[in-house]
Amino acid sequence: MWGVEDASQKYFGKPASEVSLSEAAILAGILKSPSYYNPIDNKEASIARRNTVLQLLADNAFIDQATADAAMAEDINVVGTYYANSSYNYPYYFDAVIDEAVNTYGLDEEDLLNRGYKIYTGLDQDYQLQMDNAYANAYLPTAEDGTLVQSASVAMEPATGDVLAVVGATKYEGFRTYNRATQMPMAPGSTIKPLSVYTPALEAGYAVDAEVMDDDSLTYGDDAYSVSNYDRNSLYDTLPMYQAIAESKNTSAVWLLDKLGIQRGISKLEDFGISIGEADENLGAIALGGMSKGVTPVQLASAYTTFVNEGVRTEARFITKIVDATGAVIVDNTNPETNRVTTAAVAEEMTSMLMGVYADGGTGASAQPSNGMVIAGKTGTTELDRETGYIKSQWMVGYTPDLVVATWLGYDKTNEIYNLNNAGKTMANLYSAEMGALLSISPQTEFAVAAAEETYDSGIINGLKNGLDEFMNDMGSFGQSLGEGSKKLFDWANEAFGQ
Repeated sequence: MWGVEDASQKYFGKPASEVSLSEAAILAGILKSPSYYNPIDNKEASIARRNTVLQLLADNAFIDQATADAAMAEDINVVGTYYANSSYNYPYYFDAVIDEAVNTYGLDEEDLLNRGYKIYTGLDQDYQLQMDNAYANAYLPTAEDGTLVQSASVAMEPATGDVLAVVGATKYEGFRTYNRATQMPMAPGSTIKPLSVYTPALEAGYAVDAEVMDDDSLTYGDDAYSVSNYDRNSLYDTLPMYQAIAESKNTSAVWLLDKLGIQRGISKLEDFGISIGEADENLGAIALGGMSKGVTPVQLASAYTTFVNEGVRTEARFITKIVDATGAVIVDNTNPETNRVTTAAVAEEMTSMLMGVYADGGTGASAQPSNGMVIAGKTGTTELDRETGYIKSQWMVGYTPDLVVATWLGYDKTNEIYNLNNAGKTMANLYSAEMGALLSISPQTEFAVAAAEETYDSGIINGLKNGLDEFMNDMGSFGQSLGEGSKKLFDWANEAFGQ
């Protein structure tokens, strides 16, 4: 519940009963526009508004003019306890709650802050503390001019859609300022591939180990669109689909979406809760995530709940219920909002493939959780353009049966100064620490499905061994003489396929 008492603690670090006349006028003045007149972010406007309030009190004989003048002459000392005080340990979450109440449920911000509402949320203080600590202890680079890189992250409970924890910036910028986890859609890069390409591919009948192209010489459409992999290499003519997703092959994703049809990818993204503008109805945007609008971390986390929930997506929620001062429930969001995206079988197959991303050989190998738990998910990187090669942003989304965590790193704008080309392993280190800390306090439920790489590579090895055994049996005594050689061959294959 928020009101004058909370504002007094926030700005002056003391209960409302102990504030001075000047401070009381500050609090009264905030009511007209809390985001504009708050004394932390706009001290001059706050003082001017205070003086207006004091003069009105004098004009209406509530105080005499001398008392008003004396209060107007006082400076204001704001302690800014919004972040440090125990009542305001979660500023990004606090801001997101108000934003959801105003924009989703149509409530007035001033009423929320001053009319005794009780707002019930999905916040888990333990998860929020772990996420905050991960950011506090992370090495975050700065640009040449000293500008700190930005980041945002969200942890969701997939079954309910509850946002358990959120970070909206690398440095808190003040009450009701920009929250990049909820308000800043960004191109998702390769994190889009499981949603727009590989889920519809499985639905269309492609097997997890189906061979897909890895050929950067191919062109597509009338404009001869071409694509290369992030490392600019195509090492294979074809490769299994699960390997293409683990290694994030751009060539494979574009080839596959071209086969499926771009409208199929667009339609599936809408099922995942991601709308596409007309300008993004092209292979580069849909297959590779090079969108002009993009998604927020909250939207991406919600989309990935589909793979945990047997094909059902859960809408993210900060608020579960709002009760007014009379005790009447004016918002009831206790039942999660869901929609069927795909079948349980496809969701399970997607998880089996996505487990390879954060395994050895996958693009997220260096971001494996610090606590050692197995996760599934996807990484993504976006560039400003091919010519400059400036890296705009990096994404990581990962999940277990208990938790989905989506994290973004980048600058609000990208150019020769503001880019991630020298960020090194910042994102991997941050995500590894963050995910490890969050999972350490989670129920730590393990996946019921094995990683696709283990399943299909094991099948290759066993098939090779059985074939060699059958060959030796058919060759009789001569086959026995080949036993040592075949054993060496099997050992080589076993090592080559990582078994």
